[in-house]
Amino acid sequence: MLEELSVYHMEDLECVGNEFLGIKENADEPSSSKFPMLKMLCFYRCDKWEEWEDVSEEVKHSFSIMPNLCRLQITGCGRLKSLPHRLLRLTSSLQTLYIEECQFLTLRYKKGWGSNDNHVVSHIPDLSIVFESRRVNG
Repeated sequence: MLEELSVYHMEDLECVGNEFLGIKENADEPSSSKFPMLKMLCFYRCDKWEEWEDVSEEVKHSFSIMPNLCRLQITGCGRLKSLPHRLLRLTSSLQTLYIEECQFLTLRYKKGWGSNDNHVVSHIPDLSIVFESRRVNG
């Protein structure tokens, strides 16, 4: 089973929807696990990526999503505006969130910067935000 997934240079990627998790809209599926063994998920240089669709309340209760995810890394995805908040709460095993060269994410999640949604990621033990090649501890 898949333990590591890296997405590199997806030049036309604009949105990561629930299809990425194998969740179909209005589908009557029994409860199941999505990416049950995935430990590391990385996105690198997806220049047009703007949206990562969050899971709905209904989906949140119907599926186990990435139950073993330990590390999420997003590098050079400067247009991505937000992380999927419900999805982050569902991945209770998440130990490391590394964000590098992602202007909107830095402004949104770095404590004391911008809109300050830091509370969404503050439960993650190893939170690192690197902006303009300088490390900013979260």
